[in-house]
Amino acid sequence: MNIHDKRMPASVTTGPIGKSRKVYSSPKERDDIRVPYREIALDASSGEPPLRVYDSSGPYTCASFTPDLSAGLPSARPWLATRAGLETYQGRGVKPEDNGFAEGERLVPPCPAARRLYRAAGAQPVTQLEFARAGIVTEEMIYVAHRENLCRERALDVAKERLADGESFGAALPEFVTPEFVREEIARGRAIIPANVNHPELEPVIIGRNFLVKVNANIGNSAVTSSVADEVEKMVWAI
Repeated sequence: MNIHDKRMPASVTTGPIGKSRKVYSSPKERDDIRVPYREIALDASSGEPPLRVYDSSGPYTCASFTPDLSAGLPSARPWLATRAGLETYQGRGVKPEDNGFAEGERLVPPCPAARRLYRAAGAQPVTQLEFARAGIVTEEMIYVAHRENLCRERALDVAKERLADGESFGAALPEFVTPEFVREEIARGRAIIPANVNHPELEPVIIGRNFLVKVNANIGNSAVTSSVADEVEKMVWAI
């Protein structure tokens, strides 16, 4: 039987993935937006160039990244600091009910890292949906459009042959995704970008019928024993 020892040092799996490398690409004239993808080296006998695929592993597969569970992840959306309609405010402390009134060994200590919190400066919500309905293209929309387009041309060559004999059921998959197309899909309620302003560490992703399929990794807490490091470790393997 495995016995959980809380005295064991917290560690999280990190490091590059073998036979591949993480590469960043930026949309035209937007060097502040860096979109990751993975370049996989194929066997030399194939005579094929490296295969580029979608990458959602976050900083954990960067060679220079060292996780610090007491500090959290670095921001992936620096543009939030200058976004119109946002203001910072002092957040409240953690309350017992936030942790389900857990006590003793079951109580997870709050993260000591102090971060500025954002909220709407006025009555107007600052969600991607509200921006889309107002005709505003956000950095997140630019980000996901570029992310959807990475490696798209190669995939479309194969997809066109299959689409010709299939039924679209009303889907409208463009050959090239523009930020404006992203905005329209969100405004119509056909897509979402889950990008809370108080989670600047997340990399924007779009979910909708006219975009790439996304798989949600469900990470459940252990009913027997767990820790912050354990849950982060599960997340790293899930993504």
